[in-house]
Amino acid sequence: MPAARHFKKYPILGAGFFAGMTGRADRDTYRKEVDAMKLWISDRLDWIDQAAPLRPPVVVNATTGLPAPGGNVAAGYQLAFENPNTSGGSVLYTIDGPDPRQAGGTQDPAAVTATARTVSSASLFAAGSTWKWLLPAAAPDPAWKNEVFDDSTWTTNAAPLGYGEASGLTTNISPTAPSYASSTSEPGPAYF
Repeated sequence: MPAARHFKKYPILGAGFFAGMTGRADRDTYRKEVDAMKLWISDRLDWIDQAAPLRPPVVVNATTGLPAPGGNVAAGYQLAFENPNTSGGSVLYTIDGPDPRQAGGTQDPAAVTATARTVSSASLFAAGSTWKWLLPAAAPDPAWKNEVFDDSTWTTNAAPLGYGEASGLTTNISPTAPSYASSTSEPGPAYF
């Protein structure tokens, strides 16, 4: 429906039908209504940009600057955190699992603040450390994630562990691919 016909049928120009905008009485033409809506949308987007949470840091290979892959890395591998937030802000991280922020936004005691142009060294797990693992036909008891879970029936081997790889592992937990449905299918998850 053309604008003139719309406002003839619905005489709402200058009326207060949209609570988010001020200056209703001054918007007495279609052009003024469109301009007010454009301004409101622009202001709203600015507000969202300022109110939105900061974006997470990007983890990159410190040597190449390329995104850091997951999985095994060579001894001495260095990674870097890139802060994508133009307004700055601190980058917090942990190496033992918890979120750097606790409920309510307070910093977790285990959290470390990344400092620009510094290198920190940490061994997450030493080579040869003992691990327990399970490659089940079905998912284990959900309580397996709890600290007090009885994993005495799980297999124990030295790190690094993995499955299906021919080299680089001290323990290959699945060299013969047990429980595969077929030669072209993938196995179920392993639990460590």
